[in-house]
Amino acid sequence: MLLGRGIKTVQSVWSEYCDQKELTIAQTPSNKSSHVTRIPRSKAVMTLVLEFIREHRLNRASVVAKDVLALLVEHKRMKVDMTNEKHRAAALRVTQLFLARCGFKRGTQKGVSYGISAELAVKRDRYIRYISTQLQLSTPRTIVYIDESYIHHHYSRHNNSIYHPDDTASVPKKAKNKGRRLYFIAAIMSGGESDPKLLGLEIFEGGNRQPKDYHAMFTSEFFLEWFADLLDEIDKLQKYGVIFAMDNAKYHRTKPPDTPRGSMKKSDLMAACKDYGLDFDGVPTKPVVWASLKDFISRNIPAEVEKMATERGHVVAWTPPYHSDLQPIELIWSDVKGKVGRQYTATTSFEDVRRRLDSAFDELPSRTIYNCITHTENMVKEMNKYLEQLDEADDDAEESGDALSSDEVSDNSESDFKNIE
Repeated sequence: MLLGRGIKTVQSVWSEYCDQKELTIAQTPSNKSSHVTRIPRSKAVMTLVLEFIREHRLNRASVVAKDVLALLVEHKRMKVDMTNEKHRAAALRVTQLFLARCGFKRGTQKGVSYGISAELAVKRDRYIRYISTQLQLSTPRTIVYIDESYIHHHYSRHNNSIYHPDDTASVPKKAKNKGRRLYFIAAIMSGGESDPKLLGLEIFEGGNRQPKDYHAMFTSEFFLEWFADLLDEIDKLQKYGVIFAMDNAKYHRTKPPDTPRGSMKKSDLMAACKDYGLDFDGVPTKPVVWASLKDFISRNIPAEVEKMATERGHVVAWTPPYHSDLQPIELIWSDVKGKVGRQYTATTSFEDVRRRLDSAFDELPSRTIYNCITHTENMVKEMNKYLEQLDEADDDAEESGDALSSDEVSDNSESDFKNIE
């Protein structure tokens, strides 16, 4: 039936209408109407519960329905006689139902990321403000994104392969080890839809004793030599005022050889402080001397790579820690390694992996590079808009006398990046 009712029901209603020329309005079923709930479904209550749960989870504390019930009672959002066991049990069931209907779940939250400190948030905001400003110029500056990665012998990407859940015999045996590694370093350059390029690609194999952290395979000497070649390549392309975006890897931030180190004697550190104009009251201990000296060095002595870039008229921008999503070259790594991994079989040799890796880089379309860079830069612009909205909200709050506390974000100057750790 079109009305969604049985024939007898329709006949009965029609007969009633024919006899009385009017219809009796049936009462709405109790399970179809809105009821007054003990816990208000207001935005204020949801915000209260969300902030309470978030605060406890960030401190690695467990949160259960009893904790939420106590919160609601404490903030007078729910009236409960906590001394009465039956009332308390009924209120707990109501709280559990409220949490379930609001979408809360129990267990380990998947896909979570590291919480960042206020200091890292400032570094992130500085980077976003700076890059966004450069992208909004009438003639945007060229940005070169630099990164390193690796792929091991038995790397496979078969997560889209067809299988039958009941066929356990088709489950492949897990490799006994990941095998040897191939390391690679490269850069991608923005420049519009027709000019994105892969630059400075270098692939090499590690030694017999390979470290767990692949970054240990890259040294400052190797990186500085590679960066010098990259600068020459940039000059040949006649690109000037380039921004080199790279992460905070130790070998990226190597200071000049004559920079004081914490392993030096206290007398040598004191002499360095005197040269830099740092004074102390009384007789400080070596840790105090080194702490002041280290802070001065990080703020005033540029890394070797920064000096090399500045001498050619370029600048280095340090991407904030734990924000690999701000590096479009990470998407290139995923694309290239995916092409290699999807070709893996049990008979794949290490030489096959090297050949497929070379082929994947050789056949990398410029359109893919352009799309990866555009995706990331659009995300940076959106994040910058969000930061501006937060600033406007803070200004409005200050005008109303109810200002929200916020960290200062420095201006969009290139000098910011010389001071970021």
